[in-house]
Amino acid sequence: MPPQDPTTNDLNQLLYPHGAPLADPSPTNSSPTTPPAAGTPARGAGGYEVRRRELLKVADEMRADIESVEQAVQALKIQVHQVGDWDVAQQLASKVNTAHTNMLGVLDLYVQVAKATAGRVENSAKTYGKAEEGAKEASRTPTPTNVTPW
Repeated sequence: MPPQDPTTNDLNQLLYPHGAPLADPSPTNSSPTTPPAAGTPARGAGGYEVRRRELLKVADEMRADIESVEQAVQALKIQVHQVGDWDVAQQLASKVNTAHTNMLGVLDLYVQVAKATAGRVENSAKTYGKAEEGAKEASRTPTPTNVTPW
């Protein structure tokens, strides 16, 4: 006989051991275009925070790590030579050389992707900075005298 499925109370205790309630899993209207119920707490930008300096630190650390990987890849760029005169040794050297070349190609691709990712992290931090400056500037704009508050 298969084991019984856990009840909602069991799941609540597993997921929220300190007593936080689990939302009703069966909403009355499950359409994704329907607005949330009135009792649902709003989640706005009030709790949203971007730490640009930390993002920039991450990008810098990524670049430092990438440089060390690049140095290791440069050290690995050697050619494998024949290890003996018999046929097996000659075939082994060519196979190892092919595998080594493929490995270096993958490492080069990894470095390129990592550099692009570090650039994207840095660009994200700059974009957040520009957006915050724009928001601050917009909030500093005085209300025109000919407009009445609503």
